[in-house]
Amino acid sequence: MLQCLVEFHSKVNAVSKNLLDRAMNTLVADVTSEALRCFKQVRRFGMGGMLRATLEIEFMHQILQKYVTNSTSVMFTDIYTTISDCYERRSDTAQQNLQAQLDGVKKTLGEARRATSINFVCFKKERYKTETTPTGSERERSRTPAEPAVPVRSRERTRDRERTKDRDRDGVSEASGSERRRG
Repeated sequence: MLQCLVEFHSKVNAVSKNLLDRAMNTLVADVTSEALRCFKQVRRFGMGGMLRATLEIEFMHQILQKYVTNSTSVMFTDIYTTISDCYERRSDTAQQNLQAQLDGVKKTLGEARRATSINFVCFKKERYKTETTPTGSERERSRTPAEPAVPVRSRERTRDRERTKDRDRDGVSEASGSERRRG
């Protein structure tokens, strides 16, 4: 489902960047609403089911954070409450084990976020950096997460020019280098 949202994000972004936030906010709200509706139909969760549901919803919540509105945030809270209410607490031993299991879920969540970070880079919030202006004052500067500081093609051309300059400076030409390899 998240991959479908990545595709949707890409298509809307290609058509109109001005509509992107509004379209994604609406879509994320609809998906969250549907998830809440589905979780309300569950009667009971064992520990494994509750942990898995919590992991999946928390992963989605964190990935889509950029497009979570106040009303969507309330729906996520309702989902967590619904999952918790459906959890069938069995024994004191199981309850003691719950905290260890939740720690494992947190670890798994962190690993999953790191492993899939490139897949969902389009959902990352923009980071703001300060830069010093020529007058010495600081101002905020933003760059989208997917936008490299220097375009890749530009870096490649610069690297190629530097290699050519080094060869020319050293008196080595491409032809003489290839002739040496043949000889």
